[in-house]
Amino acid sequence: MLKVQKLLSRIALGLFLLIYGWIFIQVMFNNHNGQSALLLLPLTACLCLLFYFLYGAFARATDKQAQRALFIFMAVSAAVQIYVGHCLRYIPAWDIDAVFGGGRDWAVTGNFDNYARYFDEQTANLGCLFVFRCVFWVYHTFGGQDFFMAAVVFTTLLLQAGVWAVFDVCRRLAGWRGGIMALVIIGLFLPFYTMGAAFYTDALSLCFTMLTIAFYLRARGAKPVKRKLILYIAAGVAAAVGAIIKFTAMIPLIALAIDFVLKQKKWKWAQLKRSLPGLGAAVCAAAVLVASFYVYIGTKRSQNSDKLRLPLTHWVMMGLKDDGQYNGEDFSFSFSQPTLEIRKNAIAEEIRQRVSDMGPLGLLGLFGRKLSISFASGTFKQHDFFHLQPQNQTALHDIVARSDAKHFDAYNHISTAMLLALIVLGLAGAYKMLRKPGFCAPYIALVGLALFLLIWETNNRYTLNHLPVIILCAVMGLKTLLQYPSGTRPKPLSSASGE
Repeated sequence: MLKVQKLLSRIALGLFLLIYGWIFIQVMFNNHNGQSALLLLPLTACLCLLFYFLYGAFARATDKQAQRALFIFMAVSAAVQIYVGHCLRYIPAWDIDAVFGGGRDWAVTGNFDNYARYFDEQTANLGCLFVFRCVFWVYHTFGGQDFFMAAVVFTTLLLQAGVWAVFDVCRRLAGWRGGIMALVIIGLFLPFYTMGAAFYTDALSLCFTMLTIAFYLRARGAKPVKRKLILYIAAGVAAAVGAIIKFTAMIPLIALAIDFVLKQKKWKWAQLKRSLPGLGAAVCAAAVLVASFYVYIGTKRSQNSDKLRLPLTHWVMMGLKDDGQYNGEDFSFSFSQPTLEIRKNAIAEEIRQRVSDMGPLGLLGLFGRKLSISFASGTFKQHDFFHLQPQNQTALHDIVARSDAKHFDAYNHISTAMLLALIVLGLAGAYKMLRKPGFCAPYIALVGLALFLLIWETNNRYTLNHLPVIILCAVMGLKTLLQYPSGTRPKPLSSASGE
């Protein structure tokens, strides 16, 4: 049985190597954003070397130094994110206007009637709407009026929770220098500082992908049964809240469950009854919370919601046309169907037709393009929010606010090179782990994300909430590439290995 589990672990790692190796090659040499390999290649190489040497330089980092670095980094970066959000102030439009404006109206007037039709059509954003409603209700209760900055501050707080979670997981898996290295990577990742102003589902759900893993690892190492159970439930709650905002945030919990199965040395009841209840509690907590939310939110929707609703297969259909990106024709097609049942059948038939027309080779080519576009830019297309109706004109706008801005090309190349460097380090870690598979959940999660991206609408933003997992894989890669000097290797954590 153990040999089968190791084989399955190696298959998961092999899939990660295959998929993300392909992504690296395509983004580097066939970039759909028009970025040059002559710039990306040396930038990526320099960043990999920088991270390698910095990781070595942090070999003797102490817990006090790491904790001090965490506190200072979180305080400074939060202040920068809030200031950047103020500079990039804009009037939300399209989808972000629906969740922001609908949440504001619901908090102030008690309803979101002005946006009712949007949410009748697109139910996936109901979670984000509800989150903003709760935040704005508290803010408005205390007399607040600047809802834009309230959204920026709230998103910044969530992002800082993500920073803590990445630090905590990396220091558990790679020692204190792993935690410091994670802070360095985040600090050098320029788009991180604009995420507070991009308060949409991608940025809002980002912290929950890593909080799920952080609570899980803490639960595995916890001693009192009560504390262990609470931490497992916290992991499930984190996954559920993230999934309510954007359902891909549930992927890490699924990956942890798969890794749990692969790490069981012997399937004996005496062993399972010690470990299985905790994971079961996490999964049950997530399922109950998500189900309860949709039961509640269903009572707030209009009577015509079922007639107007777009089934999830609509976005699968859209992902099968051209390069899979948004197109208005598919929306017109879906809305031309008079009822939900007819709409579902028509979309299912259209999906079958498109798959049949492309054939296996055409479908394979489409999948390759979709993955390449999904990782084509390290900016994660945040500028889509900033350029529509800006309320300020600052030097920052010349860098990050528009794809045709004066310095955007340099910003885009640096950000994409950062993303590629993290992927390279993650690939190195996965390759080294093939010999003796360890904690595979992060790699499994990124494989799961890639499989989702293959079937869904193509959008560079959809990779953003798994950026913490990519950073974790990079730090794990650095750990495998650079061994600890004698006498400095941290004590192994049972919570990290899962054995």
